Amino acid sequence: MEVVALGPDDWRRWRALRLAALADAPHAFGSTLAGALAADAEAWWRARLTTVAHNLVVVRDGVDVAMASLAVTDDEAELISMWVAPGARGRGAADRAVEAVLGLAREVRPGRPVVLSVYADNAAALRLYARHGFVDVGVSPDDERERRMVRHATPRAG
Repeated sequence: MEVVALGPDDWRRWRALRLAALADAPHAFGSTLAGALAADAEAWWRARLTTVAHNLVVVRDGVDVAMASLAVTDDEAELISMWVAPGARGRGAADRAVEAVLGLAREVRPGRPVVLSVYADNAAALRLYARHGFVDVGVSPDDERERRMVRHATPRAG
């Protein structure tokens, strides 16, 4: 498996994965499939890949099987848009995506925590994030059905 960073010119790849994610897990994201399809224009997808500058896909056997993004502010880095295709679940793609996002966070916001929000009933995701050092810090400010998790910063290697 390899992790590939996408830019605005890769909007078709991101769009395909995002639409698949919204169809597979419509409750897991802040947007909907209908909304994404309504905004289905190249300029909209390019803007998404520009506004959130760090967007990654995990590729296995030449197929994009997972996605994740790192949103950065002055105060924190946030893992967002995480999704793994059903056929790739349990095969390491999620771990690769989280590891890649954490590596990016160490590069672009060294010394800062990484946060995320995850639905409280998503046991597999909660286990994944805990395995990578995230701890539950309470209800998400985004949605009362979600848990906020934080991974305290680790120093940049080297």
